[in-house]
Amino acid sequence: MGIHCEYARLAAADLDRARSDAAWAAEHLDALAEEWVELDLEPERARYFSVGRAWGPLHALLREREPAVDVVHGGTPLGLDGGLGPVRSLAPDEVRRAADFLSSTPFARLADGYDMTQLCDSEGCPDPAEHLAEERPQVLGERYDELRRFCTAAAEAGDGVLLMLN
Repeated sequence: MGIHCEYARLAAADLDRARSDAAWAAEHLDALAEEWVELDLEPERARYFSVGRAWGPLHALLREREPAVDVVHGGTPLGLDGGLGPVRSLAPDEVRRAADFLSSTPFARLADGYDMTQLCDSEGCPDPAEHLAEERPQVLGERYDELRRFCTAAAEAGDGVLLMLN
């Protein structure tokens, strides 16, 4: 299955509640994930979203451009286990900065000089043919665009975002 990077949009009041009530946050995340699976919503309409296993190469590409907000490993730990480390939260102002960066940085510019052998999140990859389809440039571009659409919708609504690797 692999590790996926998942995101959940929360209104500011719900983000505050999630920060103070881990049990509520866990239940709410489960409900949002279930809704996302059942409804198969486009990223801009979804309250929950995943870039799947493309997170590692996307993170490596993003790090090269030094974004103001790290949308893979950033945020403030929430006190809730996300599977691979804690669930982290991005405040609405951080979501706005992330959306601005993603919107102003086309994937083609982000991936300029793309080298599959160097995009294993800081580790060299000896055989690019071993990469999953989700790590191919075309699919990474699609995941990047979906992440941009998700973050932009969250920023426009004034929402915070929870992110987790699981």
